[in-house]
Amino acid sequence: MNLSIITINYNDSVGLKRTLDSVRFQTNHDYEHIIIDGASTDGSIDIIREYQDGEENVIAVIEPDSGPFFAMNKGIDLANGDYCIFMNSGDSFYDEYVLEKFLSEHRTKDIYTGVACEHLGNTIYQWNPPYVIDINLKFFYGGGSISHQSSFIKTSLVKEMMYDTRYSIAADWKFFLDALVVRKVSYEHLPFFVSHYMDGGISRDAKKAYSERDKIFLELFTKKQMDDARRIQEWDNLKKQIDPLSKVGKIIVLFARVMQSFRK
Repeated sequence: MNLSIITINYNDSVGLKRTLDSVRFQTNHDYEHIIIDGASTDGSIDIIREYQDGEENVIAVIEPDSGPFFAMNKGIDLANGDYCIFMNSGDSFYDEYVLEKFLSEHRTKDIYTGVACEHLGNTIYQWNPPYVIDINLKFFYGGGSISHQSSFIKTSLVKEMMYDTRYSIAADWKFFLDALVVRKVSYEHLPFFVSHYMDGGISRDAKKAYSERDKIFLELFTKKQMDDARRIQEWDNLKKQIDPLSKVGKIIVLFARVMQSFRK
């Protein structure tokens, strides 16, 4: 089993070097590294050429593109590994043993997602992947997402689906929602750290991100499905506000258990 690592970059030479170093220092080298650069003017191209020199497993495409997800789709088109992981400029593997941990075992699931470290300013947050039992429409409707920096995706799956470039922010979110909830592809969480990622790019435009997510929900699900998800979310929010040891709280907990037994 081998891997395709895809890195996109545009005028982020500092972040690019951090990403390339984290790939270079991996203890397992059973991978190809595909770098898509949108014709940078900040010295990134020189860094790529130096990194690529003498390395047969490094593929670089340097040309203008129409945005991040167009660039990521270019990388997908070129991928030959069994699995793909997107480690874009500025992001990095958690340590030098990540690929060794992933590639040392026989993998058959469509998507594997591990733990990520989110860097927001001077603060680092730990992001934990959901278990398979927790992945459903409710998870995504409630604000859940999957870290693409910590996800190994079967190349055949990502080539079949690609990223929907109509969405400039939420295309990766749509990919996971469609794959995991609509298509119900196989998934497994990984119990180890995979990546560091820098939070602060286009995904920080919260208003636009949620606007795109609303459009995606309407595209993928019926009104009834969305109404059900909304009611479940409102019910969960209500339960959080009530003391489970109070008289009312005990009644609600009992009712929730009864309803859960009917759904089984």
